[in-house]
Amino acid sequence: MRPHAAALKALLHEPRLQIMPGCGDGMGAHLIEEAGFRTGFISGSSISAMRLAMPDMDLVSFGEMADAVETCIAAAPNVLWLADGDTGHGNALAVQKVIRTYARRGAAAVLIEDKIWPRPLGHGGAKLVIERDAAVLRCRAAVEACRDEGILLLARTDARVSRGFDEALARIQAFVAEGAHILFLDSPQSEDEMRAGIAACNGRPALAVTSPAGKHFMPGNAELERIGIRIVVYPQDILAASVQAIRAALGGGQRRSVRTSTWPRTRAGPIRADLGAASRSRLAESTAIAAIGWQRILLRPARVSTGRMHFCDSAEAISARAVVGRASGAWSLSRNASGRRVRAKTIVAIASPGCDQHPTEA
Repeated sequence: MRPHAAALKALLHEPRLQIMPGCGDGMGAHLIEEAGFRTGFISGSSISAMRLAMPDMDLVSFGEMADAVETCIAAAPNVLWLADGDTGHGNALAVQKVIRTYARRGAAAVLIEDKIWPRPLGHGGAKLVIERDAAVLRCRAAVEACRDEGILLLARTDARVSRGFDEALARIQAFVAEGAHILFLDSPQSEDEMRAGIAACNGRPALAVTSPAGKHFMPGNAELERIGIRIVVYPQDILAASVQAIRAALGGGQRRSVRTSTWPRTRAGPIRADLGAASRSRLAESTAIAAIGWQRILLRPARVSTGRMHFCDSAEAISARAVVGRASGAWSLSRNASGRRVRAKTIVAIASPGCDQHPTEA
């Protein structure tokens, strides 16, 4: 087994819930690693949204997905990544191709599900599944490829919505028999259903998903841990936070000035199992926001973990650094190479752990 897959397997045997944020690009992946998360999910829905501004309806090709997987893993090589293999993009041979490709790009595990491919459009189409025998064959092909490549398989069934709970439970049991390492019964409607799904895993780790748009049973992290779930995935929280921040930045650019009172406060801190449901929408540990004043400022990647943001004035090529004190929230500007104090008519805010500040004019 590959070292990162073995590390993920060992992590899932720890007697506590693992939090797995999802992302669809290199920046999201980098921030997941920066925030200290040990695992992450390369989400097909986030990739579709980031690349195409479209829902996850099989519009992203396998080549585009493979490129996104490679980008995310390269941006955060210390995270143990679960890659979204979706339906496998075709027949059993296509399933194996997906798994081999993602494994060679550094994924520790790959998700394969039993939805119909390609997905029919319209209401209800997103949860239609193939017949059970075909789903078992798909899982068997995936297990074989994962064994050859030395990574883990997450087998998922979406049968609960379209075919009922008993059918979904039977599929989980069949996936366990085929050798899947991690199991996911999508859309349980109650605690009893979730517990029954965990029991069907026969001691193997069970996964749950918490999504802002979800209509299934979604208790808080502490409750999930008590029930017996080993991984909870937040597939779209980073995407939702990114959309909100971009809209705020664009609105600030249009107004060309920002009133301090209009900026939303950013609270620091990753989701942890002991924080409960109130923390589910606070996935990002830190956020850097800049509103452009009369100068054009080119923002370079922020290292928020150290409280620093580097930016450069495009006209004079002046480098400066804004530093926020974690405890006091004090702001200062460093001097440039010539020793002249740098001032830019720019509002910059950096929220770091322990800091809950409104933007301050530099």
